[in-house]
Order: sequence, then C-alpha cells, then structure tokens
Amino acid sequence: MEKEITVLCPTCKKKFEFDTDLEVGDTTHCPECYEELEVESTNPVRVKIVDKRDDWDENGEGEGFDEQ
Repeated sequence: MEKEITVLCPTCKKKFEFDTDLEVGDTTHCPECYEELEVESTNPVRVKIVDKRDDWDENGEGEGFDEQ
C-alpha cells in the first residue's frame, strides 16, 4: 500500500495529500488554487511553483505557440 504524502502549496498555503510515491520532477496542481507545482525534494517533500518561463527559448519565444 502506498503511503499518503502531505504537501503545502506555496501559493495559497493549502495542505493536500498525494496517494502515490513522489519523485523529483513530478508535477501536480493544487486542488485549492490550481497552481501547477513540481516536486523539488522527496525527503523532506517540498514542492515549488512551476516556472512558466521554462517553455520559452533564449529569444523569448514560447514553444508550441503560433505567432500571429
């Protein structure tokens, strides 16, 4: 049986649980504020806000977006 892991959302401070084993790099969403979070440590469990700028290249252009 997998153990439940409680994490704290860095945005809204809501505590919520995972029913799965976490690995560094896994992502989820806070059930309260819907912020996208990434696991940065498993011992102790810590999450961080996903930096939306990770999808941008060195020229400041987003991947997967058509220019208008």
